[in-house]
Amino acid sequence: MQTTLGRLGLAMSLSVGLLASASAHEVLVNGNFETGNFSGWTASSTQTSPFQASFGDGRNAAIANSTSGQPAWYVRNQAANYFGTPATPIAGYSAFNGFDGSGGNFTLSQGFSLTGNLSSALLGFTFGTQATYSGTNRTFSVDVMNAAGSAALANLYAFVLPQSSTTWTLHDISLDVAAKLNALGAGNYRLQFTEVIPGNYTGPAQFAIDNISLNVNNAVPEPSSIALVGAAGLALLALRRNRRAR
Repeated sequence: MQTTLGRLGLAMSLSVGLLASASAHEVLVNGNFETGNFSGWTASSTQTSPFQASFGDGRNAAIANSTSGQPAWYVRNQAANYFGTPATPIAGYSAFNGFDGSGGNFTLSQGFSLTGNLSSALLGFTFGTQATYSGTNRTFSVDVMNAAGSAALANLYAFVLPQSSTTWTLHDISLDVAAKLNALGAGNYRLQFTEVIPGNYTGPAQFAIDNISLNVNNAVPEPSSIALVGAAGLALLALRRNRRAR
């Protein structure tokens, strides 16, 4: 009896420990593109005439086309040299594009799920930029979309691409977006990275992104953990009552 009680007590202690500790986990896959392709991601562009001279060198591991059927996104581990200052991959393989051409959007997205309230949600990524253009500003943003990717539900990050910045510049981003995700609640969503080119042929640019991560920490215990604590507690109470009766 003492052995059984001891085991149940240990089980309860472990279960309580599970409840007290949060559950951190990565919700995205292939965020560093080291598969050499877009596995896990949906990459596309609405441009009908993408600018691609920077990367049309036959040194790409993978290519994703625009809606017009022309190359839009590339996975590569080779530098691109359109601006003279090499646009080097961030770490191994990166997702690249080069654009001027017609106006339109470049998007890179991946679905993910939330199961409950979060104590933290760390969004991290590194992106590189070069550009020389005029007219309306080009922008880069990170948004949470609905599961179908047809509607933006929350903006997580926004950046205006400088109009004259031909030096290859890296930007390391780390944000806790738990409050915005908690406002959405549990469900299925898409994380979408979007570049917007509002004008036609206003000047070239190059862009790359890598090291994408969304690591969430569930503050609310899993239902299975709650059930484990409850079951262990009831069993322990029953054994104690039986012992007293004997």
